[in-house]
Amino acid sequence: MSYRLRFTSNAIKDIEYHKKSGDKKVLKKIEVLLEELTKHPKTELDNQKS
Repeated sequence: MSYRLRFTSNAIKDIEYHKKSGDKKVLKKIEVLLEELTKHPKTELDNQKS
């Protein structure tokens, strides 16, 4: 099962800021976080170093 995420205007602005900054490491972390939230919104994320 996959869930949908709703973003606040602040969240969208923050994501756009990070996209413009070009920091690939941060963008990858955001991508992993959002993917994990859509699959398992009620479970804790693994604390892995990326």
